[in-house]
Amino acid sequence: MKMQKNSGLVGLIILIVIAIFALSYFGISLRGIAESETGQENIGFVKEISIKVWDGFLRKPAEYLWNTIWLDLSWHPFVDTLKSLKAGRGTGIEPEIPDLTSTN
Repeated sequence: MKMQKNSGLVGLIILIVIAIFALSYFGISLRGIAESETGQENIGFVKEISIKVWDGFLRKPAEYLWNTIWLDLSWHPFVDTLKSLKAGRGTGIEPEIPDLTSTN
């Protein structure tokens, strides 16, 4: 039987914890790095690049996916169906059940 490797959120958290312990073992302070002048410059640089990438390339596709795909095609119909069910009207997608009691 082949074991499937499951590397999800728990695996990522464990990896981060191990990395922090390894840095501590070698005497590297994350706070010292983050608070140093070089660390602050690097953080500012990464922030600046991230904002440029978001504004220049990712914002429009992300907004389209969120507004058109997620909200219009998934979320709003889901909420409308829940409201309809709460009001006792059904989902609106049930097939018509033929009336078998009438004799034509």
